[in-house]
Amino acid sequence: MLRCLNCWLRVQRIQRHVVTTLPQELLIILSIWLRIEYLPMQDVLCHACYVLIQNADVNTPRTLSHTNVCAGCGCSLNEARLHFLEENKPLYEYFLWIRSIQNSGLLLPHHDHNMVFGLVIRQIY
Repeated sequence: MLRCLNCWLRVQRIQRHVVTTLPQELLIILSIWLRIEYLPMQDVLCHACYVLIQNADVNTPRTLSHTNVCAGCGCSLNEARLHFLEENKPLYEYFLWIRSIQNSGLLLPHHDHNMVFGLVIRQIY
């Protein structure tokens, strides 16, 4: 599943930019924003994040174009999707992992505190 490297939005159906096509100065800014030394060159940016990074410099704090993104599916929460979670299924395990990270105060890789985990728990019996 293609997701924006910066905001984590699913980008299959929207305009995107491959990291390998970015100029060196934008790669440096993106690397600073994500706090990683080596960028995964096969990854992409959504167009909105691309515009943000074009208007940034090395002193600009990280900015997200999309802040209400479901970490489970990468869709905008403005589209209000619900996921039904069954115990002992992969999505449920992922949800528990996200919650444990959020409760510990640690940041997820490539994520920001503004990211919302848009899963709704509904036990299936």
